[in-house]
Amino acid sequence: MKRIKCIIRYIKHTKDIGITFNCDNEMRLIINIDASHNCSEDGKGHMCISASIDENNGYFFAQSCKIRHVTLSSSETEYTAVSIGSTNIVYLRRLLGDITGFLEVQPTMIYEDNSSCIKMLVGNLNHRTSKHIRIKYHHVKELIKEGDIQLIYKPTKEMITDVLTKPLPATKHAYFASNLLNYTI
Repeated sequence: MKRIKCIIRYIKHTKDIGITFNCDNEMRLIINIDASHNCSEDGKGHMCISASIDENNGYFFAQSCKIRHVTLSSSETEYTAVSIGSTNIVYLRRLLGDITGFLEVQPTMIYEDNSSCIKMLVGNLNHRTSKHIRIKYHHVKELIKEGDIQLIYKPTKEMITDVLTKPLPATKHAYFASNLLNYTI
């Protein structure tokens, strides 16, 4: 009952807040992917992907879910999240093209806060450190080689998807939530 009251209070105080979009910029799909390692009692991690059209717009897509298997390191957790997220990117690129007629020819930019994960996917990290990762998650390397996606490092303190992967202090929550919505809270 306590949680329900908290949710109702949150809805009451945020009923006038919504996603805002600016149409004056070029259209480009921007993705943020983040994951928390070993944050559940069963040792599994949690991941989130969010998508926006250009960096100065609200995020129109967000998925937050528990990772289905136990990972052995935070880099593997992030690697798995990028892999799962990249399947959504293929879908979102096609959806954007179908709805707006806009076909993205540039790679979709993925912001990621784990540099080891980026090095593993781009190919600059020793195979010994990543050979235990399930093969089904390696399709991301193909998407990078084909030019469909591009991984870009973003520091954790700027990773807005943190709001969807773990509990945060109120000030960080408000900051990240306002960035997700492109709205001042």
